[in-house]
Amino acid sequence: MPIYKWEWVPRIGIAVVVVVFVVINIFDSSKPPVYTITDGSFSISSAYGQKIDLSDIKEIQLKDYLPGSLFRTNGLGAGTVLKGKFSSDIGNVILYVNTSIPGYIYIRTKSEQVILNNQSKEKTEDLYKKLSTQLSQ
Repeated sequence: MPIYKWEWVPRIGIAVVVVVFVVINIFDSSKPPVYTITDGSFSISSAYGQKIDLSDIKEIQLKDYLPGSLFRTNGLGAGTVLKGKFSSDIGNVILYVNTSIPGYIYIRTKSEQVILNNQSKEKTEDLYKKLSTQLSQ
């Protein structure tokens, strides 16, 4: 049975839509998170973003390394950008990091562990100081 030109049009259209959708999602997910501290909460605006009540934070640390044996369970692992849920040698963690930028904030809450960094080492250290100040009030 011969295939006519017009029979390929819907298939090509669907393929183009899928490719555009995937590219937009990868680009959007690769953008750095925006961190906001307001009214007793810490918000992470990003793919896999969340809001953490400051009263739920049990411990906060600034470290120069990530935990070992990171394995993505749900999220994005695109080059140096790691976002989402991962398992590690310290247990399950939620990451918002760019591994090419040193310095990581470890946040342990009542129910989860979150590790994040900002767009530079200095901005990460500044965010850590702001969070520490809010927690000590």
